[in-house]
Amino acid sequence: MRIVAVPLACLAVAAAGCGGSTPPPAQQPVEFLEVLFGHLYRGEHGAAWASLYPAHQEVVPRGEYVACEEHAPPFAGTLERIEVLTAKEEEWKVSGDDDPRESTAVTYRITVASPDGAAERVTADGHIVAVDGAWRWILKPSDFAAYSAGRCPVSAADA
Repeated sequence: MRIVAVPLACLAVAAAGCGGSTPPPAQQPVEFLEVLFGHLYRGEHGAAWASLYPAHQEVVPRGEYVACEEHAPPFAGTLERIEVLTAKEEEWKVSGDDDPRESTAVTYRITVASPDGAAERVTADGHIVAVDGAWRWILKPSDFAAYSAGRCPVSAADA
């Protein structure tokens, strides 16, 4: 059973784009994360893949990503709330890219309600990147390496 440690551990959140060549997204980071984690918690893997960093989409095509994620244990509980605790611009080395790029480092807290009504809060860090005026998440390095090697980084055995 997985609670939250999904993307943003595998996500990288970027802000200003590459050297100012792309406009910053109008969407706030918290809004992006609410949509992304909403897709993930509902098992909407294709919709989550659609906002994956384009170079990572080339490494793991949509169908392959969806098939892999469908074998992962589902997220436990009901997503209740996402809060961005801090967000700051910083250069980040995105797996597969030659050079670091501008990103937004985000510390966020996810609140999940369990079936018994208890709330669990998980705080994590990640990065998102701006591409063509929209936020994109990135694969964590170990997932990028697995997909690059043609392997699925998650399985039901990971529960």
